[in-house]
Amino acid sequence: MSIDRSKGKLTMICDVCDDEYSEFDSDDFNDMITDAKTDGWSVFLNDDNDWTHMCPDCKKKEIVA
Repeated sequence: MSIDRSKGKLTMICDVCDDEYSEFDSDDFNDMITDAKTDGWSVFLNDDNDWTHMCPDCKKKEIVA
């Protein structure tokens, strides 16, 4: 899982390239997930039963590969 909570702020970190998503106005976890998905991020449970966070660029590369 790649979510960092620091000083009341949440940041999502791409599990592939370490890009960060912190472009939201809420410190609410569900709001952040919704906003990130709206901005093209992918958040899913992988085969190891761990959450994966993927930025839009890595998501595109994954689809192409």
